[in-house]
Parts: sequence; structure tokens; C-alpha cells
Amino acid sequence: MAISPWPAGQTQPLQATLANQDGTIPNLTNGVPSLLIVNARTREQTMGTGTFGAINTTTGTVTYTWGAGETATVGAYRLYIVVTFPNGSNILFGPVIWDVTL
Repeated sequence: MAISPWPAGQTQPLQATLANQDGTIPNLTNGVPSLLIVNARTREQTMGTGTFGAINTTTGTVTYTWGAGETATVGAYRLYIVVTFPNGSNILFGPVIWDVTL
């Protein structure tokens, strides 16, 4: 999956569906999502500073509102959504190819 090209500075919220490889929706009840941004060239990892809306646990959909400056730097990135549960376990979704362009 890709959300590219993405114009630098565009702050339209990111919408994603969190699903297993076979398309089924895992149990996401009580899960808290976070965004991991990986620079495809340097492999530098940064946690997103924006905010997620509540996960729709039936459809697996979630919306992310970008933090200040997150969409400003041109480059090739990979996005991962990490859902963490109260017991400390997590599910990693991604990567999503994200190329920020001029």
C-alpha cells in the first residue's frame, strides 16, 4: 500500500484500515495506536507526534492527524502503525510507502 506522492506540508489526515494479511480485522479492543515513521534511506526511526482518533474495532479503520512539521521534509519514508494493548502486547501494521515530494 502507498500514499504517494504526498506534497510536503499537506496536513490532510491519514486514514488507514488495520487488517491482517488475509484481510480480516484482528481484535483491536482497548488497543492504543501510535505511528512509527522510518526514513527509507537512513533507516532513522521517529515516533509520530500527531494524534489518532478512536479505532473502529468493527472495520479496523483509524484516522491520524499529523503533528506539527511531520509532513514538511521531502523524502522517502515507511509508515507503521503500532497498536499496543493494556497487557503490553502489540500488533504492527505496515509498512505503508510514503514519499513526500515538493
